[in-house]
Amino acid sequence: MKNNNLSTCYLILIVLIASCAPQRIRLSKEENKLQKQLQVELNCPNFEFRHDYEAITEKRGDGSFGVQLCDTLCRLDSIELKKIALKITPNIIQILSHKTNYKEIIFYTSIEKHTSEKSSTLTCSKTVQVSLENPNSLIYKDHSYH
Repeated sequence: MKNNNLSTCYLILIVLIASCAPQRIRLSKEENKLQKQLQVELNCPNFEFRHDYEAITEKRGDGSFGVQLCDTLCRLDSIELKKIALKITPNIIQILSHKTNYKEIIFYTSIEKHTSEKSSTLTCSKTVQVSLENPNSLIYKDHSYH
């Protein structure tokens, strides 16, 4: 009986953890391939593509396709970040699944400074928004804290 209760507790814990995890749309084979290629090219192991779950599941056309850049790229100035976004964007658009659900691609990078074991401060946060309607139109935002 004790083992059965323990098994039930584990099952409940697993379900709770899974339900708390953010919902994600899987990348297509082409998107996965490009993501891995860019991880190598940019020397950025945590480079990641992310679909807009709500825009896709709610069949909206105003979503944002996310591109997480390495935190080290947060040290670059606006001109360099824009160059990276402009270089990558055509390749993404070419293979982007769920394209009808997106109005833009958002490139973002950030750096957190850990102030203690339990807290941290965001010291750098930058985004480059690229309109799918006009991929040469970029909006740069620096939300860094110094």
